[in-house]
Amino acid sequence: MRIEFPKSLNWALYHVHNRHHDGQVILCWKSVPDYAFSFHDEPPVLPAGRDFVCVGELIWRVEGDRFVHELMPLQHRSERELDERAERTKRHREYRQRLWERYNLEERLKDLNG
Repeated sequence: MRIEFPKSLNWALYHVHNRHHDGQVILCWKSVPDYAFSFHDEPPVLPAGRDFVCVGELIWRVEGDRFVHELMPLQHRSERELDERAERTKRHREYRQRLWERYNLEERLKDLNG
């Protein structure tokens, strides 16, 4: 099911999009009127004082210049699939780490200054 989130969630979604590693499942939590997100392989850190319920798995794609979000039902995954996802996540983290190590300080500063 396609879902449109309030603009107030743009920062949270930006954070999820950029932290997401291949193989991770993004869980979507709802507490009227708020949403929160977590990764399936990390303990959820949800705002205190509200009753959040997991309402599904979040997937997205880019159409033109916009993110299109879909809320999918929660799925039961076998140990084998979870292991395969964990391996993909590990490889993706290692890949990002190698990119970061090659990105020297001079380049970073140059990119910041435009």
